[in-house]
Amino acid sequence: AQRQPDSLYITVLREPVSRAISLYSYINQRNQLTGALKNNSMFRRTFNADPALWSNNPKIIQTLSQDTIAFFNSEIYYKSIHVAYKYIKEDKLLPSAVTLPQEEYISYTLHLLRSYAVIGVVEKYTQFLTLLQQRTQLNNTDFLSKANAMHTNPSNYKKLGDKNKLVLYENLKDKFYCDTILWKIAAKINEADLLC
Repeated sequence: AQRQPDSLYITVLREPVSRAISLYSYINQRNQLTGALKNNSMFRRTFNADPALWSNNPKIIQTLSQDTIAFFNSEIYYKSIHVAYKYIKEDKLLPSAVTLPQEEYISYTLHLLRSYAVIGVVEKYTQFLTLLQQRTQLNNTDFLSKANAMHTNPSNYKKLGDKNKLVLYENLKDKFYCDTILWKIAAKINEADLLC
């Protein structure tokens, strides 16, 4: 019988303020919310919301800040989570993680970040693809390039405008400390891995 290859986990992080502005723009380029999007609390809170009020809404900031830790809060990491953080109970993993002090939050997510075979950041996507090819001998990266094109699609900003973009940036720039540190670490890991 043929043996299935081991799974290879990769991740690409995006600068958190840029990610938040992009999400706001992506939702508000729509003419209306239809189907499941009507039931999505983030889409409902964001659609046609004033950018200044939206970017100062505590619930919005909390949700956006929890995205990173929620991303790591998956079954494949339960084992490594408990090796480093035995006091975090599995059934209360996410609430416990969200309330961690900043230093522990960063230590916790850095431990999990290092579980990936290939790490990159959206802003240096070419470096990420280079490392991915080196680690996997993957020749066809068209599908990844197309996925990245969605993040840089200027049509997502057509309804936003420069003034509103600046308002969002000014309000959000200091609100994602831990996520920004993690994003910077991911970029440094990618740079270091490319040298090895």
